Amino acid sequence: MYFLTLLISLFFVFSLSAEAAIPHGDGKVVVSIKPLYSLVASVMGETGTPTLLIDKNASPHDYSLKPSEVTLIQHADMFFFVSPHFETFLQKPLGLVTKKTNLINMVESSHLALLPFRRDGDWDIHHEHIHDHDHDSARFDYHVWLDPANAMKMVSTIERAMSHRYPANQQQYHANAQKTIARLRLLDQRVSAELKPLHHMPYIVFHDAFHYFEKAYGISAVGSIALEPEQPPSAQTLNAIRHKIRKLGVSCVFTEPQVNRGVINAVSEGLPIIIGQLDEQGVLLPVSPDLYFHLIENIANEIHTCLTTPKKKRP
Repeated sequence: MYFLTLLISLFFVFSLSAEAAIPHGDGKVVVSIKPLYSLVASVMGETGTPTLLIDKNASPHDYSLKPSEVTLIQHADMFFFVSPHFETFLQKPLGLVTKKTNLINMVESSHLALLPFRRDGDWDIHHEHIHDHDHDSARFDYHVWLDPANAMKMVSTIERAMSHRYPANQQQYHANAQKTIARLRLLDQRVSAELKPLHHMPYIVFHDAFHYFEKAYGISAVGSIALEPEQPPSAQTLNAIRHKIRKLGVSCVFTEPQVNRGVINAVSEGLPIIIGQLDEQGVLLPVSPDLYFHLIENIANEIHTCLTTPKKKRP
């Protein structure tokens, strides 16, 4: 009897140890995009490293899953993603996932309030029709991570989900989550102080991806060049944007890393504006637990620099 009890005890200890030692980047924990990867990696800490689904500067707006990536999701213990309304390429594959996979929809699991895309008032300069059968993705902005307050909620969600799946690491997840949330609070305070003097200074973004960031810090984008990043604007829209720049005294227009420079040149030609660049998903940043913090700091610094640089008429 004693020998049997000993065997059971040893088996239990071994099981907990095996579960605690999550192999680094082995596909057990998979994350869809870079900003979310950073938050998940911060919570996991030394217990393991998540696997990033979309890497190599790819955009989820027009991403297509490879068969090997579908298999990766199907065999993962956990899969973190923003929402199938954001990563729309996931809608069909998620229906094929077995029940053993723990799917964590961050918008729903974190109870995040969604902001609408701005398509009225000063924003109503687009005449293109969006051929999008996903009504929610056409109506709401799912770039929820761009408000650090939302990121804090997501970190708590990640901690709960990871602790449930790997209970042996619960204390480590909790400690890591608390440290990450403390860092996020400090980040939020720094960005707020940096952008406070820039309230009500108008600027144009390439597409309406920064509603959460702007609302968090009280800054004022007044329009976008394109409705969707992969859909080039019409000549009519470009003319309307140029008119708006003159009318509202816009001093800064922001492009994005993967945008055709010709579109920006067409908007800015002959106007006294500065061209900046905003990278809302960190496509230019190296993958690491610190990526989220660099991402938010870079956006704040780019907006501050662009709006405070003296205007010069562009050729």
